[in-house]
Amino acid sequence: QQFDNEWNVDENREWLGQEILAQLPAGVLPDAVVGGVGTGGTIIGVGQAFKAVNPACKMVALEPSESCTILCGEIAKHLIEGIADGFVPGIIQRHRDLLDEIVSVDSKDAVQEMRRLAREHGIFIGPSSGAHLIAARALRERHQIEHVVTFFCDEGEKYISDFWL
Repeated sequence: QQFDNEWNVDENREWLGQEILAQLPAGVLPDAVVGGVGTGGTIIGVGQAFKAVNPACKMVALEPSESCTILCGEIAKHLIEGIADGFVPGIIQRHRDLLDEIVSVDSKDAVQEMRRLAREHGIFIGPSSGAHLIAARALRERHQIEHVVTFFCDEGEKYISDFWL
């Protein structure tokens, strides 16, 4: 029941959110958090932790533009594994009002960003991480905010046959 279990939110708020806050430089508070919606637990839980220290922190959910289920009810094939599973998770249904924005990123752009990060920086990640970076950069530019936190939550190894061979 990971898509509906409130423990998922609690753990992300109490553990991951606190871990990220502890690793930020002294005096830095997050202005925004961007997270893809798989279960919804990470974006909601970490967002709650961030809002506890900075009530103005924006919580932004991410989904593929080809399958923007939360934003527009569409379900379709996409290349960003781990997010947008074709339904709105119970966690998001219950906490939708906490999200400041829902944004979408095109799968092909996410794959292109994934490849760019590997080529230019040696960071070997998957498409969801590429999508996270695209959305975080766009949010930062759109709102002129300084400290945006996002997640690189996948490794490139499992995508070798899909995107590298």
